[in-house]
Amino acid sequence: MRLQSLAGWLWADLMLGMFAIFMVANTVGPKPPPSPAPTAAVSASPTASESPRATPSPGVNRTKTTITVSAKGSVLLGSDAAAIDVEQSRILQEANSKLNELFPGTSKRAALVLAYGYHANPTLGELLARTGTAKFTSGIFSDAAIATYHFQIGGDAGSSIQLDIYFYFD
Repeated sequence: MRLQSLAGWLWADLMLGMFAIFMVANTVGPKPPPSPAPTAAVSASPTASESPRATPSPGVNRTKTTITVSAKGSVLLGSDAAAIDVEQSRILQEANSKLNELFPGTSKRAALVLAYGYHANPTLGELLARTGTAKFTSGIFSDAAIATYHFQIGGDAGSSIQLDIYFYFD
């Protein structure tokens, strides 16, 4: 019995030793070639072959702004395309109005919008958010990535859409 227990420890020690050997073998490698030294060149004016540098994109502020807009779930989840279009326009107008109240006179741009559709059914809540924000493609939302989710509320048939908005830095 003593020999069998020693075999287990020997096996574990061999595995640990091989692990250490493989770790060392994978971390040692050839040295990367040295990077070329920068050369100083003075140019009075840009040449035709030089392209202008792109303006770096601004960062995203991690502070979210939350607004809730009313929604008519029966309309947005229905089949009347004209009524859906009117409701989508109303939701966009309400969202813009609330943002103008929060940030008067500024030209903020939304980077990310997380839209949560309030509904008792999670599938319909996500569909409500997706349909309700379908027109968020211009103005403050022109560059925004929009992700839609549900916010499950028992007995709710699509009364609201909550928007968590992350803006670019000014």
